[in-house]
Amino acid sequence: MMRNNQIIWDPLVRIFHALLMLCFAVAWWFEDDYLYLHLLCGSTVLGLVFFRIIWGFAGTRYSLFRDFPLASRLLLSHLKSLWQLRKNSYPGHTPAGSFMIVALLLLLLLLSLSGVAVYALQTGHGPMAGWAGAIDFQREIWMTKIHSLLADSIVLLVLLHVGGVLIESLLHKQNLPLAMITGRKSRKEREK
Repeated sequence: MMRNNQIIWDPLVRIFHALLMLCFAVAWWFEDDYLYLHLLCGSTVLGLVFFRIIWGFAGTRYSLFRDFPLASRLLLSHLKSLWQLRKNSYPGHTPAGSFMIVALLLLLLLLSLSGVAVYALQTGHGPMAGWAGAIDFQREIWMTKIHSLLADSIVLLVLLHVGGVLIESLLHKQNLPLAMITGRKSRKEREK
């Protein structure tokens, strides 16, 4: 068998990934201390999520949602093989990675929208200001708790994601974080 280095992640997916990591980390870290920075990064996350959803339908092969192995039986089989430390190769995203991407995008969308709602409830400004109506302290507390819970849930999913990437990297003897930077992932091919 020989290894073939193939471009899997296009530049837009890689830039999206880097910007999303940066903006989420900054917004999470500076949640109370620098509100303007939090709002700027949170708004950028919302824009990035909208971009990734569009790119999931109009992008390159491995960025398309239809290319994601999202069947529950594939996920269970993949998790079982990981548990048994067996290699299970996928050219693009693994089933676990695919489910993680969908979950993260959904939670990031909800997080961003809840942040817009919190801002509207606190200030009476922003795209949801009409929905917020008269500033209601109880609704503000409730929405702030939802926003915090979503952020904490995303942090947990990110830790799981990083752990999964490290396990897959060790199991397949590939540097998957580097592959996300370069776009190239090596694949084993049978020699002819």
